[in-house]
Amino acid sequence: MSNGPKNGWKRVNREVGGKAETWRGTFGSRALSGLVLAGVFDLSYIKTAQDAGVIIFWERDLTPLRDFVEATATR
Repeated sequence: MSNGPKNGWKRVNREVGGKAETWRGTFGSRALSGLVLAGVFDLSYIKTAQDAGVIIFWERDLTPLRDFVEATATR
């Protein structure tokens, strides 16, 4: 959750986007990074995260996240 653009940068690009490459290096190229957004975010920060391979989900509609998890779950 972000209450302003500056806080949004920290949440998106530092806490998730900035670590995505490290996580892929540690866990392999099949590791995916994603985040659920709620609040105020600068669109350029979201675009930067997407360009870094982060999958974006919006809190107002979690159906795509549920569908993704169900499609990738091992049974």
